[in-house]
Amino acid sequence: MISTGPQAASSGGGMQAPFDAAVIIPTILRDTLMRAVRSVFAQDHPGRVQILIGVDVARGDRDMLRQLSGECPERMAITVFDPGYSTAQVHGGIYPNAYSGSLRTVMSYAANSTRIAYLDDDNWWAPHHLSELLNAINGFDWAFSFRWFVDAGTHEVLCVDDFESLGPERGIFKTNLGGFVDANCMMIDKTKCHGVLPQWSIPLLDDGTGEDRNVFNALKANHSLGWTGRPSVYYTINPQAGPQPVRDKLLAERGLKTSLPPQGTTARYAHRDARINEYLLSNLTRKLHLGAGPNILDGWLNTDIAPQTSDVMAINVTAPLPFEAGTFDFVYSEHMIEHLTLEQGIRVVKELFRITRPGAIIRMATPDLEKILALFTKEPSATQQKYVDWTTKTFIGAIEGYNPTLVLNNMFYNWGHRFIYEPGMLAAIMRNAGFTDLKSQPVGRSDHAPLNNIENHGGAIGAPDMAAYETMAIEARRP
Repeated sequence: MISTGPQAASSGGGMQAPFDAAVIIPTILRDTLMRAVRSVFAQDHPGRVQILIGVDVARGDRDMLRQLSGECPERMAITVFDPGYSTAQVHGGIYPNAYSGSLRTVMSYAANSTRIAYLDDDNWWAPHHLSELLNAINGFDWAFSFRWFVDAGTHEVLCVDDFESLGPERGIFKTNLGGFVDANCMMIDKTKCHGVLPQWSIPLLDDGTGEDRNVFNALKANHSLGWTGRPSVYYTINPQAGPQPVRDKLLAERGLKTSLPPQGTTARYAHRDARINEYLLSNLTRKLHLGAGPNILDGWLNTDIAPQTSDVMAINVTAPLPFEAGTFDFVYSEHMIEHLTLEQGIRVVKELFRITRPGAIIRMATPDLEKILALFTKEPSATQQKYVDWTTKTFIGAIEGYNPTLVLNNMFYNWGHRFIYEPGMLAAIMRNAGFTDLKSQPVGRSDHAPLNNIENHGGAIGAPDMAAYETMAIEARRP
């Protein structure tokens, strides 16, 4: 069966008009396919992209194909090749490639674009991947980018791959194989490399693997090459795929080790609130609100550890969040993280990195220790005087004079606060978790429409004019 997403790339001539690039994704329908395809959706290339998904053996739910089709941006189109049988010998087919049979070859020829990129269903791309490859391939037959190694168990980046997939005559495979480029890093001009494409179906090794080395050898021997010069592929390392002695040794020398991926990912979330599943299935742009309290945001999945209304889902952020990797486009929390210990706060931010899609934006609003410490001055400004007076009278009692010490202790020891941040430390935690493009924002203002005018702390404390003094907001992007 071959089907096309409903958008059919309507913004540029329909399916018949050639696309700027095509992406080939063979799959067994594992959960990570969602993350892989969504990373293509998040590409910053403004032109048209065709995504061809080939089903080898369906070990997962085909409903994810329908869901992805519904999420597909207008400038892109999804074409699914699902013949109902495997073309791989290991599953009863004809071709010796153990993991996708002839799918990469067939879809490469079928793609309605001269420029073809490849993505495995357990890996994903940074937003700049296609745009940089399209620039790099101009004037050449093929091009490649570099990659990051990612732990399959934690989804955390381990390091840049600076010893394997480095191109011709480079890296640890230089002597025996003349170098190497991972398939996920490649872009091929198929009109110039027409004879290379059958190599995707022919493995190098008797176990049905190594077809990517055959493709690399053919490209290296006969075709001109461009490269981007920087990483843009997140390549997962799964110990279950078999030992890699040299790689494992080099990673161990850097103090890095890999862990097994979580088992039964779908079952892991089977018992979560049905309203959460309903939200995820009915919203193409997914927005998670943590620690909502009484602040119910339209179009958001509002959550809290102790919901005050039926519109809020119960979620404990100190436990692993009940969402698959790459689920959300926006995450927002207001005056929540300060109620956690530092260790818990760090874990939450790492979880936010896991559950957000490439290109997603998070916004964290919390008390600002820097502003509180600035109250300790012999010449307070009118605003500082007003804030100290208001805090003292509202929360402490009528005490004469300017008393920033009372305000400081009120911030630290009341309201269940566990750890108060200043901008530098919160930004460092977000950056260490993997987020980039950090930016401090005024209360109520954002460069992103869903996050604009979103704070409600002023209303909660009954003093909107004091909210800006009590709150800082930092936004960051998930690469």
